Amino acid sequence: MRRVLVLVAALVALACCTPESPPNVALSSSNKSIAIIAAIPPQIRLATTGLTVFDNSLDVADVPEWRLDSVARDAAVHALSSRYRIAYAMTDSQFADPESRLEVALDDTTTIQTYARSHARTDSPVDLFVILCLSARAFPYTDYPDVFQFIGVSKLRDPILTRAPVVHSYVLATILDGRTFKIIADTPLFLPPHKRTSWMAWGVGGNYPEEQLQDFQWKDLWRNLTTDQKNLIRDRIIYLLSTSTYYTLQTTLMAGGS
Repeated sequence: MRRVLVLVAALVALACCTPESPPNVALSSSNKSIAIIAAIPPQIRLATTGLTVFDNSLDVADVPEWRLDSVARDAAVHALSSRYRIAYAMTDSQFADPESRLEVALDDTTTIQTYARSHARTDSPVDLFVILCLSARAFPYTDYPDVFQFIGVSKLRDPILTRAPVVHSYVLATILDGRTFKIIADTPLFLPPHKRTSWMAWGVGGNYPEEQLQDFQWKDLWRNLTTDQKNLIRDRIIYLLSTSTYYTLQTTLMAGGS
């Protein structure tokens, strides 16, 4: 019984722990090839949260022309190609992983492992898979505020303080063994130390890919934003996604993070 209680306590601690930086994984030199799957859907969220549910809104905008999957994949290739042979890889779908850290700790097989087995295709066998996807485990908090999720722009309405909207790109990187699909490591994407935000960020120490849009005239719906506003959001999301992908994979896969 005591062992069970200890296990439960450990799992609860795991579930509540918010990662603060990428892991540095010591991989065997026999790992020479890698396939990169960027399973990121061509959508962003505009989310608003107020004092009551009547002040809340969520607008999901389709942005296929931004090619977010290609942005992440290109950054990953740039980060890893000096050390690994990059295998051609493709997938027939994108998805968002809903599992919490506690659910993953309790499951024998995760949603990401099942996805990789079922949907990832390569032109030749590989030693490693990198799966980049939206995930609940990539958020920089454990509960509040729920408005800040996945890729998009979020606004907290405050009757007292003026809060700038926050643009964010919360993505999870999972490294799998290419033969067994065993998880070697997973981590949220992080910004490098010299590019982290100095404002009071939602992420731990400003490590997560997010930044404020100062003097931004907020609209709850994508269609009501101006072309300049949409272009600004696009540019900042692409910057956050590409920068965090490059830094995190270099650090995690020991390719000399910078």
